[in-house]
Amino acid sequence: MNFSLPFLLLFVGSLLLTARESFLIYAPSRSAEVLRVLEAKVEGEVLKLNSVVDYPLGFSATTITAHPKKNLLYVTTNGGPEGECPAATVFLDEKGIPQKHQSHLLKNGYAGLAVNADAGWIAGASYRTGWLDLYELDETGRIGRVLVSRNEERKNAHYVLISPDQKNLYVPYVKDFNALMQYGLNGKTLTPLDPVNAKPPEGTGPRHLANHPAGKFVYASNEQRAGASVYQRLPNGQLKHVQTCDAFEKFPRASGLSSSDIQCTPDGRFVFVGIRDREKEHDAIARFKVNEDKTLSFLGRTPADAVPWGLALSPDGRHLLASGTIAGTLQVFLVGKEGELTLAAKHKWGDKVTDLVTRSIP
Repeated sequence: MNFSLPFLLLFVGSLLLTARESFLIYAPSRSAEVLRVLEAKVEGEVLKLNSVVDYPLGFSATTITAHPKKNLLYVTTNGGPEGECPAATVFLDEKGIPQKHQSHLLKNGYAGLAVNADAGWIAGASYRTGWLDLYELDETGRIGRVLVSRNEERKNAHYVLISPDQKNLYVPYVKDFNALMQYGLNGKTLTPLDPVNAKPPEGTGPRHLANHPAGKFVYASNEQRAGASVYQRLPNGQLKHVQTCDAFEKFPRASGLSSSDIQCTPDGRFVFVGIRDREKEHDAIARFKVNEDKTLSFLGRTPADAVPWGLALSPDGRHLLASGTIAGTLQVFLVGKEGELTLAAKHKWGDKVTDLVTRSIP
């Protein structure tokens, strides 16, 4: 049988694409004090989840982020005595499997982490104390000395977002503090903007943030008003509120509904927000379309296990992952062409997992 060169190239390209779609999932377990590592193997439209290893950490880890240029992960607890909050730098081998870790005792526990690889630091936002701390990373990527510590006299800091051009850093505060702090970045220097608070609308409580890939807009999940908000990033780095887009056309009740995590797809077409329900009636993933002007249009809600806390996208953006923290499950959804979510796989790990990240398999 003879094949034309274009056909062969297309066939080989499709095989390579399928291989690249498989990825690894890392999730710290609060209860088991391990780092769960799973492989998501993708064959066409079929996805299978396999447990790879439960790597022992020796402490109750809650928060995780990955170094964007090195085979490293960082995990921290969310609380503890000042100066005695456990954390770890986890070293991965060339296949992405944890091999060893360096233990640390940090100033605070953190609900959000972000790495600035070029400037050589990692930042953490403390929910319990409100501190924003920047730590130096040595040449190997290990966490070192404190570079900057700021306290805006507010508690409940929940996330750290670095702008794509690495010129700005943003920290949202939930609950009654309801703030969105904004800073300028220059290497290892952090400078408050004027005003330092972008002043999100009352009653929204921005929790987590996501950049639009074009870099000129930021999306926030609203803990106190289930849904998302849109902020335009001005040339001076200031965030200007543009829109609040609710996850319900009519809220079913006055309390008990809140947003958790937020993700924007790599192509910038869709935004997903976890919706948590205290009564467990409306646990879901809210789906939003990104319009041409970067505002959002609500598409609907996809039911999720209780309680969808942490979200992550696969490296290629084709799958959305959600940790069912109360259910003790991981759900993986296929992202459709119109932003619809179809359950592709489910894993029962039985743990109280809140945070997770993904990584391509080399």
